[in-house]
Amino acid sequence: MQGQCRALGSTDSALDAGPLLEPDAGVTRDAGAGGGSGLVDAGGKVDAGKVDAGPGGTPVDAGGGAPAGCDPATASSPIKDSDCDGLSDAEERTTTYVGGLKTNPCLADTDGDGLADGLEVGRYSSVALCSFTADADPNTKTLPTAADSDRDGLGDGDEDSNLNGQQDPGETNPSRADSDCDGLSDKHERTGSSGCVTDPLKQDSDGDGLPDGVEASLVAPGADPTGCHYPATTFDTEVSTKTDACSADSDGDGVADGAEDTDHDGHVDSGELDPTNPSDAMGPAQQACSASGLRPVMFLSNGEADVQVALPTDFSEHSILTVGSAERGFAFYDPSTKVAGIAFSKLPSGATDGTGEEAFNRSKLGAVSNPLIQSFTTWDGFVSSARGTYSLTGTPDVKQTINAIAQAFLGATVTGTLQGSAPSPDATYTLQVEYVYRTSTRAAVVIALVPSSLATGRNLFRLDDTANGTALAQFGDYSGTQCEVFEAQVNQKVDFLWVVDDSCSMASSQTAVQTAGSLFAAKLQNAGLDWRVAGVSTGYFGPSWMGHFFDWTTSVSTMQGWFGTSGFGTNGNGSEHGFEGAQAFVMKQGPSPTPQPFRADAALHFIFLSDTADQSPLAVSDLRGLMATTAPNRPFLAHGIVCPENSNCGDDTAEVNIGKYHTLVRQTGGVLGSIQTFKPTSPTPAELAAQATLIDAIVNAVIGGTGHDLQRPPISSTIKVAIASTIGACAKDDVPRDRTNGWDMDPATRRIVFFGNCLPATTGVKVAVSYKYWIDASPDKNGDACGGECSGLAEICDATSRQCVCTQDCGGCARGFVCNRTSCSCDVDVN
Repeated sequence: MQGQCRALGSTDSALDAGPLLEPDAGVTRDAGAGGGSGLVDAGGKVDAGKVDAGPGGTPVDAGGGAPAGCDPATASSPIKDSDCDGLSDAEERTTTYVGGLKTNPCLADTDGDGLADGLEVGRYSSVALCSFTADADPNTKTLPTAADSDRDGLGDGDEDSNLNGQQDPGETNPSRADSDCDGLSDKHERTGSSGCVTDPLKQDSDGDGLPDGVEASLVAPGADPTGCHYPATTFDTEVSTKTDACSADSDGDGVADGAEDTDHDGHVDSGELDPTNPSDAMGPAQQACSASGLRPVMFLSNGEADVQVALPTDFSEHSILTVGSAERGFAFYDPSTKVAGIAFSKLPSGATDGTGEEAFNRSKLGAVSNPLIQSFTTWDGFVSSARGTYSLTGTPDVKQTINAIAQAFLGATVTGTLQGSAPSPDATYTLQVEYVYRTSTRAAVVIALVPSSLATGRNLFRLDDTANGTALAQFGDYSGTQCEVFEAQVNQKVDFLWVVDDSCSMASSQTAVQTAGSLFAAKLQNAGLDWRVAGVSTGYFGPSWMGHFFDWTTSVSTMQGWFGTSGFGTNGNGSEHGFEGAQAFVMKQGPSPTPQPFRADAALHFIFLSDTADQSPLAVSDLRGLMATTAPNRPFLAHGIVCPENSNCGDDTAEVNIGKYHTLVRQTGGVLGSIQTFKPTSPTPAELAAQATLIDAIVNAVIGGTGHDLQRPPISSTIKVAIASTIGACAKDDVPRDRTNGWDMDPATRRIVFFGNCLPATTGVKVAVSYKYWIDASPDKNGDACGGECSGLAEICDATSRQCVCTQDCGGCARGFVCNRTSCSCDVDVN
């Protein structure tokens, strides 16, 4: 019998039988089944008149039980098994169980549950030469003196239907009252006590996202709190109503119950739909959330690698990456978009976080340029993870290029790489990589690429969905479905501050300055924000104040005028004090007129643009502390279009970047890009695309701070959006994902944002969003549902109950010993 059991028998000692939940919940059998008869009291005498006829109830010959005439009062031989149940007569007379009861040495099945006494306590042979059914799983046991060991209302023989002592597929656990740990007893589920017959082996029988216990209006403590350790989400917080645990859509409105009750607590909270009311799932909710219209998704999962990825079903080619005999992850390819990718786990490269992993491993990607790095925290709590976007020069074949990267990370002997060819229009690619540092022995990496000439629209989103941090999970995590309905907010306030290097070293970067400004202006015009922008140069600090500052404007053309020789220019202070320039603006310092303050209700974003390091005396902590004081409890993000760390991008060849800009950007969760992306005076199409991608990322991060904050971290490829009305022509019943006229999501903030014609018509317009989200079933950083508490080789984690259980053999018992799974120790074999 599978599962964790308590000790069931011991010489001359009464033992705990496991969960005793209902004092009178035993099972009574009729005379044809031996119904709980033949129990022996503590003195070893059979209760008068309680030996029934039928299987296990009538003494028989050596072929099936005890020989005729067996007397339980005298059957005491240690080498004789009168009833041939696997227990010697002496053992049956001296071993006591719960309540001081003993088995009957003349009755093979003392409790009449259909299971022989010896089989119930794990015996696989008899001291006598007789026909005995061995226990198929000697390490699990039930009570031979109670027909219903776990007292769930089902007899042990009913739960172990083939009577072999092992929990086989389809059988419930006779030593656990609640086999699936959904709060309902096995009998409750089999008999449909809550209104319908549910599956005692599934926590969510109808697959709607709500546990059976919640749908049945269950309250604590549940059927087996000792064996299952129920989380609070097992129980219903509103017991006056219930949903149908056998129907995924109780009210028939097309939206699954779990998608309507988004926090799965059984109560209709603000922003939720009512799973018992079909009338509230109309309009946008029906369009976005109906089960038939949800975005399809497939899951690639590997326990050995502790890697799982959620991908659109268009990734029709996928395989397992293997090194030697070890499975390391997956390779996958979408022929419709020519996006290829790999996901795998590895030893960390000496770093202690994801941003360090990115720096250590960038060279393995190949000939990359134009790095754009953003730090973030994953949906399951791994901080300082990193997303990197790059331009890559490879071979003119998508599969060959991703296979070469797989070999660079996993070695030349890796197998399971993509087969066949996938010619690319050119040999340049847009590459996106996610790095997650889990423990000192485990890091996870997701890499995706697409030909640069195809990196637009759907293809670009497919690339982002794969490696933006939302698709990766650990082995054992699973997904739920969410439907959110909310009232749109429009024209949210954002204040931008450009901090631009105006020193002579920027002479070679003026094209970069102008291009960045123009692209940024074009994005702002389509963003649907109440925005203002100001600017300050790196020379704007005392006492010389040789730099420039430009006060707040809402004019795109005015802002564009700053980005040229007549604006920031190159005649500022030769010492580039970007942090001090920002500080002077925040503190309204400088020659008259001084800068005006930030708006009290606006989100704040700084964008640093420089080809050299910050040379001010201020530390990162100084600037962050200033912003925390100036704008408490408000979003503050810093972004950088700067020289890559440990590189030289200016005219002074002795300059080496020391990374203060980079540190500030990472700590605030902004976007980090390279000024070299904008250096070419005659950029190629791939270089133009890289420039647009960088500005897109910054503006999207800004806009993302103003959008609707989804209740759960979404798997971005599964998001579907519908809006009641928009400001222009838009497919409002299925709004396209489009950064010109559509919606997008910022994975760092998990906010939905709208663009162009698809902006909601006004504040208060109804918007509905559906998506899949991950449910963390792996609290251990290496995928252990028991949190890493199971010890050595002897214990394993039962993922259903999230508790440690003993292995089948206690990690390996020597000859002459048998595994006691209660104590998880090897005891002397008494057979």
